[in-house]
Amino acid sequence: MMRNLDILRVMPVEDLAEYLVTKTQDKAGIPTNYFIFESSFVWESPSGQKFIYRSDAINDCVKWLNEEIGE
Repeated sequence: MMRNLDILRVMPVEDLAEYLVTKTQDKAGIPTNYFIFESSFVWESPSGQKFIYRSDAINDCVKWLNEEIGE
């Protein structure tokens, strides 16, 4: 029997990224001209970047997850 943690460890990065991207109402860092449609939220990647489109946030998250840290 696998634990939930074990499932997360073997999950492809692209699938894991979908769980890590979140909706936020904090639009700091997004240029105001993007709010023509008065969107009530933006998507945030764990990298701290914010995006109008969820797919962009997921792509950024995948890059973030694949980055090497330290030396």
